[in-house]
Amino acid sequence: MSNPAAAIRLPAIEASTYINASPEKVFACISTAEGWNAWFTKNSEVNLKPGGKLWLVWRNWGVNHVDHEDGGKILEVEPNRKLSFEWHADMHTKTTVTFTLTALGNGTVLKVSDSGYLQEDLGKFAGFLDCAIGWGEAITLLKFYAEHGVTYGPVPN
Repeated sequence: MSNPAAAIRLPAIEASTYINASPEKVFACISTAEGWNAWFTKNSEVNLKPGGKLWLVWRNWGVNHVDHEDGGKILEVEPNRKLSFEWHADMHTKTTVTFTLTALGNGTVLKVSDSGYLQEDLGKFAGFLDCAIGWGEAITLLKFYAEHGVTYGPVPN
């Protein structure tokens, strides 16, 4: 990018769902390596403190059998309410992912926002379009896991 000041920012990717599980249970799924690895990743790492590292690892993931790693610095932690981190280590533009949890009845409204994409990120691997689709899939998988213990499981070759 030649002129960062002239960069065109894309709107944030936003998705939300209701999960019939407590904020404590949902937060454990996104704030610990064990939580992430139970429903979405393999061998991920989480050092849950501002400035700590959240590193997500996918191995043989999905129908395309993708191997990928991504993550970055944790920016904000409010137990059972909010988790924010940087990611896209493989791109020039780092974005900020923020999970916000709000208790509702016996469950949790989970919102995810992924912001900071630039127009030049369109079409890059794990870029804006991939994540616009991916975050919806991710929070659906989290919902299935938190409510019913259902995991994605391996996809046959």
